[in-house]
Amino acid sequence: MDLPNKNIEFIPSRLTEVRAGLGFSMAELARKVKVTPQAISNYEAGVRVPDPEVLIKIASELGFPMSYFTGAHFTKITQRGTTFFRSQLSARTKKEQAIRSQETSWIFQVYSWLSSYVTFPELDLPNDQLSRKCTCSRIEECTCNQKGLTLDEIETLAANLRIHWGLSNGPISNMVDLLESKGIAVVRQKSSNAKLDAVSQYVNGVPIVFLGDDKISSVRSRFDAAHELGHILMHSSVSQRELAEPAVLKRVEKEANAFASAFLMPRRTFGGEVYKATLKSFESLKPRWLVSMQAMIVRANTLGLISAADQKRLFIQISSKGYRKSEPLDDKIPFEQPRLLNNAWRLITDKGGMRSSRIVEDLRLPIDLIAGVLNVRAEELVQPSKIVGLNLKLAER
Repeated sequence: MDLPNKNIEFIPSRLTEVRAGLGFSMAELARKVKVTPQAISNYEAGVRVPDPEVLIKIASELGFPMSYFTGAHFTKITQRGTTFFRSQLSARTKKEQAIRSQETSWIFQVYSWLSSYVTFPELDLPNDQLSRKCTCSRIEECTCNQKGLTLDEIETLAANLRIHWGLSNGPISNMVDLLESKGIAVVRQKSSNAKLDAVSQYVNGVPIVFLGDDKISSVRSRFDAAHELGHILMHSSVSQRELAEPAVLKRVEKEANAFASAFLMPRRTFGGEVYKATLKSFESLKPRWLVSMQAMIVRANTLGLISAADQKRLFIQISSKGYRKSEPLDDKIPFEQPRLLNNAWRLITDKGGMRSSRIVEDLRLPIDLIAGVLNVRAEELVQPSKIVGLNLKLAER
């Protein structure tokens, strides 16, 4: 049975995209819609078109407007990079990869819509990135990505990036603001997986960083942001297939951690402030460097400022005091909130006069999804106002 309007065409791939992006199996969706799994399979394969009543149920269960399954994308995704997870290994399932990869695509849809009205900062990354392209013919025989980068190379990359961005060697006051000012899109939302802290991925050439909103420590979230920056700089040539190799995964995570540590705590300046191997001394440095005590202890050991025995002793004390998940001052240091996309939205609607519902009409995405990306209340996306011509540039911070 065709859809009632002959000019409307059902797009099978859109159903696959949303179902997988929300983490549903065909069988799970079939149960909710009260059809067979084979029917869902046929819809996604383009063998059959769902009856109007079934499509309405599908859209309702998935929480997407029915028009999303029948209309063209505002922006077509032509290039998608590897998805990097800042999480435990158990979160890196194929299902979780599909969810997060699709979520970054939806984030990019919002970003792209905004960029048609405002000018975002251009991507500003140095040309001397240390990402190494694998030249092996088979992943089973790959040696390129097993070798990795040395700590000295990573230290140099972190130091050179500070120079490239005109930063001093002191503490970075706001990592999220810094990333956004350099052309990296950042979104903070509650993660669907409690084990997942952050994700990064290139979409159509734009690096997108997703930060979970359920962490209890803002300083650890800052480290997550720096960790994802490390992936963006060092691992753009690592494929999803290569990342599935445990040795490669372990190596790139170690390198991203080393980069985050070196970038947030430069050798020369941070090293000069570590004066005693006690928890109190590292706690006193925390409000200045905005890094967890545990990360500072590891960094101090890496720089040779404290011994391995000191590090072990301090971590035993951290465990005994219950600081593994929540350290002193974690409740005092506020989270850094992304502002770039929200500022663009305010510029378009408040100053430009665009109808707030226009973005929902154009993208056909769920209002809650768009509101989460923009960091606004969902009610704000349905307030009408007049449409005027726009030729705006996003104001500098």
